[in-house]
Amino acid sequence: MRSQPCIAIFLLVFASIISAKNAIASAPAWVDLRESLESQRYTPTLLVARLNYWLSTPPDDVSIEELSESWVWLLNTYIQIGQRDEALVKAEQALKSLASAPPRFRVEVIQIKGVLLQRQGNYAGEQQWLTQQIEAQPESANLVRGQLTLSLAQSYAVSEQRSKAITTVDNALAIIREMQPDEENTEGWHEFTFNAKIYAASVLFLQGRFQEAYDTMLEAQEKLKAEDLITGLTLRSNIALVLIRLDRAEEALEVLQQLEVDVRRAKWGYGLFFVQFRRMMALHQLQRYQDANYSVDIALREISEIDEARFRYPFFMLAALIRAHNRNFSEANRLQELSEQDYDEFKALSREANQLIALGYKAELAKVRGQTQQALELYAKWANDLRKFNAIQQRESIATLSAQMDNAINKTRADLLTKQNILQERRLAEQRQLNELRSRQIKMQYALLLVLIVSLTLLTYFLWRLQQLAQKDSLTGVLNRRQIIRTGNHLVKKHRRSDTSLALMVVDVDHFKSINDNFGHPTGDHILRMLTKRIRQQLRRGDMFGRIGGEEFLILLPGCSKKNAKGASQRLLNAISGQPFQTDNGEIAVTVSMGLTLCQPDDSFESLYQRGDELLYQAKQAGRNRVEIDS
Repeated sequence: MRSQPCIAIFLLVFASIISAKNAIASAPAWVDLRESLESQRYTPTLLVARLNYWLSTPPDDVSIEELSESWVWLLNTYIQIGQRDEALVKAEQALKSLASAPPRFRVEVIQIKGVLLQRQGNYAGEQQWLTQQIEAQPESANLVRGQLTLSLAQSYAVSEQRSKAITTVDNALAIIREMQPDEENTEGWHEFTFNAKIYAASVLFLQGRFQEAYDTMLEAQEKLKAEDLITGLTLRSNIALVLIRLDRAEEALEVLQQLEVDVRRAKWGYGLFFVQFRRMMALHQLQRYQDANYSVDIALREISEIDEARFRYPFFMLAALIRAHNRNFSEANRLQELSEQDYDEFKALSREANQLIALGYKAELAKVRGQTQQALELYAKWANDLRKFNAIQQRESIATLSAQMDNAINKTRADLLTKQNILQERRLAEQRQLNELRSRQIKMQYALLLVLIVSLTLLTYFLWRLQQLAQKDSLTGVLNRRQIIRTGNHLVKKHRRSDTSLALMVVDVDHFKSINDNFGHPTGDHILRMLTKRIRQQLRRGDMFGRIGGEEFLILLPGCSKKNAKGASQRLLNAISGQPFQTDNGEIAVTVSMGLTLCQPDDSFESLYQRGDELLYQAKQAGRNRVEIDS
């Protein structure tokens, strides 16, 4: 029964490889291939096929930097589609291909192989691999040794080898302090020192060295460049986490208040979720459950942006607790059920910590619901596991967690004593012993939860760096101005080489300013989103659609004759003007004007676009809601 899907997958991959080989008559220059890949017109499987084909026969003039970048791109794509075993094989091939390259061009491949071993649960293999690579580096390669030492420290921390992690991160910080900006002539030295501070802060946090982690984050913030918007927002979010762990929840709320304003201004839904998540933690720590309920509402609207169990599970558990404290038990039950769907994957990240988090939350939920017997049993199991965990931790810092919990534990004790007044003296004596441990419960939960969240958040730093390269318009989801112009230049060059037809349409919404003035900018934004949706429905798979700015859009129709382009433009007019747009202010009729032109042999993209823009102007002058076509 399983052979049929396996055959289907094999045929799909085989067809993708054949398509990629047919599409490349000879290996293009890396810059041309990268432009093609960044156009996002390929599925990950076809992208893998194109990269494998290119790496098998690279151009003679390919540079080491280009070769290294192509290998990293291939490995990350394999990881994206879940083919980790194949990624390990390709990592070995990449290292052989880059054997003669300077160390800085091999370091990212080395780190990716380590990450793959870690995701297999093979921490010992990852640590042995990284140690060998560190020892193999020349003394002058401080930059590479520093990067690999930080990776090794992170591996020790995640696998709970805490003493080794502390020693290793101190070694990495020492390497950073010894480095000079001109070492190895590395242009990215300042960027690396910033990344190193972020990585070091993550490991320090894992070790419970929270003040050092906070100081390191502040140092990293000083090195942050103004244009690194998302990185800056992420760093401030993690600073708020450290403040919560340092019992400075009020300060954390001040940081999060300004951070929320900046995140909303950046229209970063992913970041808004984490701002609200951290606000829930701070408010729960301060026992301001009604205020926390508001953050739960906002975060639930953004949870669709989050598809990783390592974030979803703790969020749903904390949200369930807050709902329960606000006496909304049906919603608390629903949220707890959602959290359990992600628990197995979440548990795999750190067994002891996750067991304590799960037991602590379940015990608190049982207490809030009035399920006294179940709460006592869960607290007893939690206390036993906590003793084991404390023996492993061997840190006195856990004792400082008790002060914040005194009032909450006293209330819990009173509730339990009231409901258990028929228990025997032996049971009450056991309860007093549990109360001594329960005084550490909530802070211990936050310690474990924050350690996990901040480490995983910081480890995804490089993924956020890649997200900055996204080419989509944040409002409408179509290509932004930079990407559509870049695509237009590419298609015009292709038109010259292959003599294929290429049509361009410039589209502008009629009287859009009056819509904003009469109904407000939110309504105008809604209309632009619905407008792009209608246009997309009328375009072919290979057509390119982007937003130039404001209410002006650009459509590129490769391989489209004048007759077909004219028909397509008329369909767009009818689709937009044929039915009013539904808004909160009622139905609003919208029309557009368009300029349509075909690419000529001597055209550049600039001349083609200028001609389309002039035709758009003629359409406006002729009464709008029409298309003007180049004669």
